Amino acid sequence: MSHPARAAWRLAEDWIARTVIASGRESGGLVSLLFHAIDPLAESDALPYDGPLDPTVRTTLRGLEGCITHFQEAGYTFVTPNEVASGLELGGRFVLLTFDDGYFNNLSVMPLLERYRVPAVFFISTKHVATGEAFWWDALFRARARAGTPLAAIQAEQNALKRLPAAAIEAHVRERFGARAFDPAGDADRPMTSAELRVFAASPWVHLGNHTHDHAILPNYDRAGMEGQLRRCQEWLMAEAGVRPAIVAYPNGDVSPEVVSAAVACGLTLGLTTVPTRSHLPLSIGPSRLLLPRFSVRDGIDTTRTYRRFRTYPTPLHGIARRLLSRSA
Repeated sequence: MSHPARAAWRLAEDWIARTVIASGRESGGLVSLLFHAIDPLAESDALPYDGPLDPTVRTTLRGLEGCITHFQEAGYTFVTPNEVASGLELGGRFVLLTFDDGYFNNLSVMPLLERYRVPAVFFISTKHVATGEAFWWDALFRARARAGTPLAAIQAEQNALKRLPAAAIEAHVRERFGARAFDPAGDADRPMTSAELRVFAASPWVHLGNHTHDHAILPNYDRAGMEGQLRRCQEWLMAEAGVRPAIVAYPNGDVSPEVVSAAVACGLTLGLTTVPTRSHLPLSIGPSRLLLPRFSVRDGIDTTRTYRRFRTYPTPLHGIARRLLSRSA
């Protein structure tokens, strides 16, 4: 889709969302939201960022608080994985708040969860917590940005690497940037420690999920490799935090029928992708519960407009708008 077409589509989405909400026809459902790293010191998501995190995975505490209050004021209830698995009330409006990877900075959200009485799911890449190594996308971003590489070129390299197993990605980064490429720059980009995770997991507002052992993009593996990544994460979380999750978030959102089968074999009953839409209720029974959609929350977006879109997408009007735009392109 060309840039003018994308801009027109965003305007159409916003008009549809405002129209649906104003008419009182906002339907029930489950909106799953994806965050990654939290920048606890930044005043605004819109300000320029020059820290060690890949900027595409970062949001601020103020931005997160705005998200929580937006949905609560719109009559949404934040739910736990167990509540999703048990069945959500037909016609109700629900949010599953999630954070991927296991960044130390995620601990800074605890006061917000307690203040607003909101549960959240934290999907842990257990190898990173065990070793303390930075995540490969941050290590790559930091090294390339230091050399003046444009963000678009960095993202192209990241996307190419996502076709590889985790060990091959890490070898690529080490070969180009040295043995210490995965040393975190500080608290901003490091993962939690095992001790921090144990304390964090003890909170009634914190729920842990499986994010594989190596942050492995699972379709890049054979069946044994898929199960190995999921089982190692399950076993590590049980040994270190006393939790055996029933929910998985697939790294990069990449999934296949073989991945779903491997997840079932590992005892997982809920799975989250990055397909950007709502879950309609009731949720189907069976493997489709391992393919639940999830919206990624990004910086630099008009968040009110974005959250309205999350609450109403899709409707029949969206299909009509897409057809009209495709004819005019």
